[in-house]
Amino acid sequence: MIENFYNISELRPLNDRKISILGYVRPDGDYEIHGEIIDYRQYNTENKIRGAIPMGDKMHHMQVILHADRHMKIINIDAQTFAAPFAQYCSPAADNYKALIGLKIASGFKQKIIEILGKNKQCTHISELLPQMATCLFQTMHADKQVKDQENQDTNKTKTNEDISPGAVNNIKNSCYGFQDGGYVLKALLPNTNNEDNQP
Repeated sequence: MIENFYNISELRPLNDRKISILGYVRPDGDYEIHGEIIDYRQYNTENKIRGAIPMGDKMHHMQVILHADRHMKIINIDAQTFAAPFAQYCSPAADNYKALIGLKIASGFKQKIIEILGKNKQCTHISELLPQMATCLFQTMHADKQVKDQENQDTNKTKTNEDISPGAVNNIKNSCYGFQDGGYVLKALLPNTNNEDNQP
């Protein structure tokens, strides 16, 4: 047992949240990100609008499909609510996300969603899912480039450090612990920079 944590067999589960996000490249070269969020209550509950919600039923179930181009501009978006605590009084919010069409995904994307939709026109759970889908879009675009690089080579080796541009590294510098300035990771990616050797 991990120190200061109970064995899982001693814990009582109350909420089971499952999030699935898949990134695809489209035949036209654009990208689709498919996201889904589901909450299962692990006890019997009810509310005045939806009525009884038996244990194991879905409290929340939302799906989003995001179509973006190579510049991370939203071309189309489809959001649907299949289960919500207040049923038909929650589900119309999904249609409001069409207002994001034309928006370029960039820093501050989460706040931009609220600015465009307004807090009382959005679904909290769909808005929580979208920034994670944006991260998946970034990773899918990177993976697409790597796959294409591999297909253009005689071997299946992944991209070498020399293929990574200083500009690309600058975009991720200090974005997390691993990419901290002066750290070993940046030195390994760009050995000709002045990053200090900070290998753990």
